[in-house]
Amino acid sequence: MILLALVLSLTSGVRAAEMPSVFEAHYADSIERTLNVDSFFASKLAMSFDGHMALISQLPDMPSAAAYLKWQVAGPEQAQNSKAIAAQLETSSLGERQAGALLAAGALAAPRQFNRVATRLEEIKPGLGRRLIRSVQTAADGARFPKARAALQSIAQNLAVSPAASAYDGRGRGIALFDGGRAR
Repeated sequence: MILLALVLSLTSGVRAAEMPSVFEAHYADSIERTLNVDSFFASKLAMSFDGHMALISQLPDMPSAAAYLKWQVAGPEQAQNSKAIAAQLETSSLGERQAGALLAAGALAAPRQFNRVATRLEEIKPGLGRRLIRSVQTAADGARFPKARAALQSIAQNLAVSPAASAYDGRGRGIALFDGGRAR
């Protein structure tokens, strides 16, 4: 249902209604579980997401992006459906290709929700959420076709990690301490 809603909204050109909030929780929990096992997973996820966004920026329109992302998440045989992916998010973890593609689909179809997921990932792994948002902004700036550029720019303009999730300012200086106090 999640993937189907994301893909349908991309192919129709209309933004998805917010996906169920359980998606945000399950996705973030899945990433956190994977990070507990593979400390390099944040880098792998960011590189995968960067690759998906770079490729999307070279596609002519959002239906093409939707077809690409569906193939990346569900695989070439399309054997996995959205229910299987949702179940996988609840109990185990996705590989970086699938996780990055699902996150990219979310960025394109439900930007406000993507922003909340990026904020949650920033809380789990400082720097990750901001890197994902920067990737969307870079894709928007480098989009090859006018339709794709306009769509990506409209998404990228409102993305930012919630200040509460940021432990560092733009120059890398600590702005919050573990006890909740401000750094001086």
